[in-house]
Amino acid sequence: MSSRLDIAGDRVFDSVVIGSGINGSAAALELVRKGYDVAVLDKGDFGGGTSSRSTRLLHLGLRYFANGSDTPIRTFLTDPKSLADALRMAKLAMRTREEFVVGRPERVNPLDVYFPINRGGSYRPYHLKLGFKALGLLGPSMVPINNRRLPRKELRDHGLLAALDKSTPLQDVFMFRDYQFDWPERIICDMILEVKARGGMALNYANVRSANHVDGLWHLSVQDMRSGKNEVRTVRAKSIVNLAGIWLDQVNGSISLKYAGRKITGTKGIHIAVKLPAGYENFALMTMSSHDQPIYCIPWKGIHYIGATETLFEGEWDKIVPEEKEVQFLLGEARILFPSLDLKREDVIYAWAGVRPWTYDQPMLEKYKREKKLSNPIGARRRELHDLSEASAPNVIGLTAGPIMLHRETGRDVAGAVQAKIGPPSPSRREEAFQQPVPADIRYAETGNLAQAVREAVDNEQAASLVDIMFRRLPFGWREDMGTDVVDEVGQVLREMNEWGAERVENEIEQYHAYLREYHLFEPSKKRN
Repeated sequence: MSSRLDIAGDRVFDSVVIGSGINGSAAALELVRKGYDVAVLDKGDFGGGTSSRSTRLLHLGLRYFANGSDTPIRTFLTDPKSLADALRMAKLAMRTREEFVVGRPERVNPLDVYFPINRGGSYRPYHLKLGFKALGLLGPSMVPINNRRLPRKELRDHGLLAALDKSTPLQDVFMFRDYQFDWPERIICDMILEVKARGGMALNYANVRSANHVDGLWHLSVQDMRSGKNEVRTVRAKSIVNLAGIWLDQVNGSISLKYAGRKITGTKGIHIAVKLPAGYENFALMTMSSHDQPIYCIPWKGIHYIGATETLFEGEWDKIVPEEKEVQFLLGEARILFPSLDLKREDVIYAWAGVRPWTYDQPMLEKYKREKKLSNPIGARRRELHDLSEASAPNVIGLTAGPIMLHRETGRDVAGAVQAKIGPPSPSRREEAFQQPVPADIRYAETGNLAQAVREAVDNEQAASLVDIMFRRLPFGWREDMGTDVVDEVGQVLREMNEWGAERVENEIEQYHAYLREYHLFEPSKKRN
């Protein structure tokens, strides 16, 4: 039986990238731009993992100065390594922030973010002033921070500031310019399109089951989960880049790395989406929760999302869903921040959950478990490239703690690491011409032709389900109604396509609704205002 993997034929790839999250896609793109022959393989859909579950902020790097301590500056001064890590990551964040905003303005939304500081809290106004000063010195200047300190008479005059708890003494408010990805999954699909346009191979629902190194090449046994019988084929490559995120340790086991050791500590975060009263539509706020964790309230297409939590995750990697107790926890934090809004469970439109692949740090994890303090770090936030090569398993690279805003920097670092392993690419591939396809969502925005956009998503962007189409190809899934207003219309287009019959479409719509219930706590049949 035929398989999509048959297109690999006798090809020997320079590198196989396992994982098509934002870092895997960026690494593959950087490699093909340099002239390497690359295959991207993912057991799920492109961008269907952690990258689709973030706070969606490009971030200017201020978060890296929040170290969970009641005395953050003293902690940094007594731990120079943590300070160096924070400065390094903040510098990278500022650099990639400018690069993305300038290079892809159509994929970001600007946000003016307000940061209130309560009297007696862990953070003081001078902490913020020092943080912004450091960011200004570390970063380039084409995309300014635009930070300012609000005059005292204005402290409760701006949007959500008026809804803050008036019994808590408000000491200061800072404002700064940040940016929001719109949206990460689509950005990933854009990169995958370019990888393919430049001659690379990219397959979703292609599971790497095992790998062996024979005669100088990796032989990967790959299961095509979209073929009728889950066909297995062999893909050959000179190197492997493991960018599987939270599944990194599992992949290391499947490719028989005996001495890699644990690399990942997973922390779960959830967000809730709510509809705030009129007047708050474009207002973004960042502050510290009652547990001294960063908490955000961010506008998104007419609604707001609040989050994220951060707790140790030791569950099933393939089933990460928001739980009611987590929703109630966030609602409690929201009521502490905005008591006058009196947010209740019925105000929550939907929720989502993800797990962050932090770098495993045994002493840090043991301290967290011992002290049970939510503000303590659980895993190291430092982004690390790991040389996973062994005597019998050479040319393997992995990544931990790669945040979405640093994906371009990660791509460059991975490409450099691959080149150090296997040498420069073939000169004949470096200057190959290519034509960038128009993404399905851009085509839809330009023409309003839904049928054409859906066909593009299926035929050229490898969408295999309604979830793939609605959340990762077209901009319907993350709307207030989670796409329930257009899902039948999308289904009608699919019915008219040769490979999607009426019975399959009906099943897909049922599965889409089930997905919304399980992964987003959203009831499709509920009538909303």
